[in-house]
Amino acid sequence: MIFAFFQFFTWLLFNFIGRVFLNMRVKGVENLNSLKSGGVLFVANHPGKFDPFFIGAALPRSHYRRIKCFRYLTYYKYITHRLYGPLIWLSGAYPVYKDQGDLEKSLGRTLKLLRDNQNVLIFPTSKIQKDFVPGDARPGVAWLAKKINPPLVPVYIDRMHGRQIIITFDQPFKVDEIKGDANDNREVAARIMERVSELKRIKGKIINKK
Repeated sequence: MIFAFFQFFTWLLFNFIGRVFLNMRVKGVENLNSLKSGGVLFVANHPGKFDPFFIGAALPRSHYRRIKCFRYLTYYKYITHRLYGPLIWLSGAYPVYKDQGDLEKSLGRTLKLLRDNQNVLIFPTSKIQKDFVPGDARPGVAWLAKKINPPLVPVYIDRMHGRQIIITFDQPFKVDEIKGDANDNREVAARIMERVSELKRIKGKIINKK
């Protein structure tokens, strides 16, 4: 697949940038060992514009061999209205459109990718947030989780004031493990992102990316 081919070079490039210039560290890689195939929804905070590439680079290459490729949502103008659009598309990005709250239309392609055994990275707060607020999560992530019940992997990326990047992966979980009003997508989305927020307090051994 063309995306997997280009993602290999993206993986090499951002591993080099992360390790050489930003002292990138990765925690919780062992939590991904239980993932035997694709169709996984990675949910993350979004402190910087290069987050998709660093998170993708933090995944072990062995993980890519178990899936078709790693995709992520981005606002359609970044693909159709920017000179770098083709490059991020080749690296796994795909456009999302706002359809006045019609989640079936705006997230239909994401459903198809997950059902096609591809992993998808989503930033539920949508915009870049220097100060991560779980309650700002949009309802789309809850809608996706309830629609096909994929494994959800929380990811927390800490940019440490630009001097270092630390990326932490948590254990996969399912949406039915979330407590609260299951019919309120905004509440479910916020609780999903609380799992991401909890990773800020994770202590333990830091695993150097190889």
